[in-house]
Amino acid sequence: MTAIGMTVNPDQAMLWADTMVFDDRGPIGHVAKLIVNPTARLAAAGAGWGSLLHCADALAMAATSLDRLVDQLPALLRRKAADCAERREDPSDFAMNAYVLAGWSDEYRRIAGYVLAADRYFEPEIASTFAAPDVPDLAAIGADTPDDIEPVAIDQIAELRRRHRCEITGRVVIATIRPNEVTARTLLSLDAWSAATAGTGAAVALEGATA
Repeated sequence: MTAIGMTVNPDQAMLWADTMVFDDRGPIGHVAKLIVNPTARLAAAGAGWGSLLHCADALAMAATSLDRLVDQLPALLRRKAADCAERREDPSDFAMNAYVLAGWSDEYRRIAGYVLAADRYFEPEIASTFAAPDVPDLAAIGADTPDDIEPVAIDQIAELRRRHRCEITGRVVIATIRPNEVTARTLLSLDAWSAATAGTGAAVALEGATA
């Protein structure tokens, strides 16, 4: 499990992700889960099996167009998911996999966001919001109000801690995507925040684990 989220409007999108990675035994470190590609004017992040996400991240980093990336990702994710499932001892958590991306669409001439979820067999779905863990009132937050994202991310991290009874450290990083630029910054430093609160948990997907 990981904490990711996205809000999108025609002129701007925000996409965020935490950094902590776990295997079956517990935390194993931190990775950059948020992919920023200024050339294609997009950002992407995923939750689920690490080897599956690495494959999608590599394609996102090499992309020159959001529209082309959306066309290519479903087949790649389906093939890789089938391969990963064959090698995992317990592929029952397949449905937890999701990949989100937002960027400038030449086809729609606007900022667009997409969710590719395992329970839809990675069929791209245009979305204005997405959050995992879910945040019920996320739709009320506009993509032009970045200050409102911090409490959303805090709620997500707290939910991971409640679910998995494991400390969440590292950072939550956020990207802002506009028609001609993509920028990223640290939204939250979780080390100090976690030290001030009770321990909790997460399940994240990396190779043979969850991110």
